Amino acid sequence: MNQPGASSADFYDALWARSRRVDQHHKCRIRAIQKMMTLTPEPAGRPRRILEPGCGSGLISVVLTKYGEIVGLDQSEVGITTARATVKGRFHLGGLPDLDISDEGFDVCVLSQVIEHFADRDQDRLLRNIFDKVQPGGHLIVTTPNRSVSERMRFRSGELQPIENWLVPAKLQALLETTGWKPLRTIYAFSFFPVAMSHNWPRPLRFFIYDILRLRKPLEGLLETRPFGDCTVVLAERPVADSTA
Repeated sequence: MNQPGASSADFYDALWARSRRVDQHHKCRIRAIQKMMTLTPEPAGRPRRILEPGCGSGLISVVLTKYGEIVGLDQSEVGITTARATVKGRFHLGGLPDLDISDEGFDVCVLSQVIEHFADRDQDRLLRNIFDKVQPGGHLIVTTPNRSVSERMRFRSGELQPIENWLVPAKLQALLETTGWKPLRTIYAFSFFPVAMSHNWPRPLRFFIYDILRLRKPLEGLLETRPFGDCTVVLAERPVADSTA
């Protein structure tokens, strides 16, 4: 679904000008990304080279610095300026689905809450362009709203972006396969009653359970294999070409 409002660049400049806080959704997503990162091999003798298209202001990038060297790309000048000032890495101003950077041969690409903001054709283009930037045997970690859950949630004013083209997990897997990727593992994040907790009054309860009682890790771990979470998280591989072909 498309949302009315400002142009895409203006929307994201305004978003990253006001968004500095890592919220509950970020925290659950970060946990899932970290879990997937531990499943990707670290190259011998050097750190991983990690690409993050749609990096925004670097809220995820700063976590990824623990796993390797970061190259980020985003259309928002405000977001890129903030990322450059706060995160160790190289950050480029540029639009998607094109990846107008000269870097290639990445070990991992992290595409977090980005693909749903494109029409179907551009989702395909984005995954193919990332495929070309990741080396054979490299990996993609993609997170995106789980449509079957997200479409039942309540969102505050300003939470939805100019394009919200959510995917059910099966469609995401099919899209990955048709663009050359080999899905390896799927888990779910933000899984503690996301529909009920999207209403205003239960949100403090979620904070109490996840942050005060510190039950985020056990609860998310217990529920991650069930498609109840608002966020689908997939680890995929760029296959190594058959040398005999």
